[in-house]
Amino acid sequence: MSDALINRGGLLTFAHDFLRVAVENAYVPAEKSQRAVHLRLADYFASQPKSPRRTFELPWQLASASAWQRLNDLLADSGFLIDAYPISQFDIKAWWAQIEANSPLRMVDAYRSQIARPQTESIVYLLLLSGLMGSTGHPEEALCLIYAMAAFFRGIGDLYGLAGCLNDQAVILTARGDLNGALALNTEVEKLYRQLGLLDAVENLAKTLINLALVLLKMRRGCEGLPLAEEAHRLAEGARNTAPAQQFERILNAVRQSAQSEALSGKTAAGLGPSAGSMVSQCEPVEAVAPVLITALLNAHETLSPAAVARIETLLSQLESTGHSSLAAPLREKVTVKLVATRPKKQWWKILNA
Repeated sequence: MSDALINRGGLLTFAHDFLRVAVENAYVPAEKSQRAVHLRLADYFASQPKSPRRTFELPWQLASASAWQRLNDLLADSGFLIDAYPISQFDIKAWWAQIEANSPLRMVDAYRSQIARPQTESIVYLLLLSGLMGSTGHPEEALCLIYAMAAFFRGIGDLYGLAGCLNDQAVILTARGDLNGALALNTEVEKLYRQLGLLDAVENLAKTLINLALVLLKMRRGCEGLPLAEEAHRLAEGARNTAPAQQFERILNAVRQSAQSEALSGKTAAGLGPSAGSMVSQCEPVEAVAPVLITALLNAHETLSPAAVARIETLLSQLESTGHSSLAAPLREKVTVKLVATRPKKQWWKILNA
C-alpha cells in the first residue's frame, strides 16, 4: 500500500491517477455526493485558524463543490484577499473566472463598495485589489483605486509610493491610447525617481525612461525618445542586470530607427511643434517639472553624457516654446558652465607646439 501513496509538499496523495479514480468510483461515484464531500471539507477548513493550507484549500473546496455564492463572499473579503493574493493570485483569477462562467455573480460587483469608496486605512488591500482589477480587464475600476492611493501617498509625502501609483496610471492610459496623459504621468514619475536617488529608485528610473521612450515612439516623436532610451540602457548596463539591458537595447534600436526616419522626413531632434509642451499638460506644468529634471540631471553626472545633454536641451526647448524663457535662460547658463568646466583641457605641450 505504501507504493500507492506519495508525499507532496507534506501532504499524502495517490501516486497514480488510476488509484484516485478507483477510490472515487467506489466511495463517491455520484456528482452530488462529490459536491457534498467538498462542502464538508470546506466547512472544516473554514473553522480552522489562518494558515497557508487553509488559504488555498478553502476556496478550492468551495469551487469543487460549485458553491459559487460562498466562494464569491470569501474572495470579496478584504482579509482573505490580503492573505491569498500574494501567494495565489493566478488561482484567485481562475476562481473568479469559474464563478462568472457558472453563475450570474460578477467580480466587479463583489468589490463595488470598495471601488466606489476606497478606504486608504488598508493601503495594502487597495494595492492588491487594483492589481486584480487591472490584470482582469477592468482598467476603469483599477484607476479609481489608484487615484485614491496616489492622493494618499501625495498627502503623506511618500514619493516612492506616489511614483508607483503614477506609473500604474500611465500603464493604463497607454493601453487605452491616451498617450499625452501617459507621457505627462511618466514625466512626473521620472522627476520623483530622480529626487529619490535610491538604488532601487535608479532601477525604476531606467524603466520609467524606457516607458517614456516607448510612448514617444508611439507618438512618432522618436527624436525626443532617443536620449531617454539611451540613458535607460546605460543605467541598466550599469546595474549589471543583463535581462533588462538586453530588452532596453531592442527598444533603443527601435527608437533610434524612428529618430532617423523623422530626421529624414524633416522633423527636428528637439521635437518642437504643437505637441512640444503637451508632455506635462495633464499633470504638473512644464515650468514646475522641467527645472527640477534639469537640475537633477546636472547634479547626477560629473560629466554630462550626450544623452543627458540631449534630454536637457529637449526640456529647455519645451520651457521656451511654452513662454517660459525667463526660467530657461538661467538653466541654460548653468548647463553651459557645466559643459565648459568638464571639457577636457588641452595640454600645455600641445599648445606650445601648435
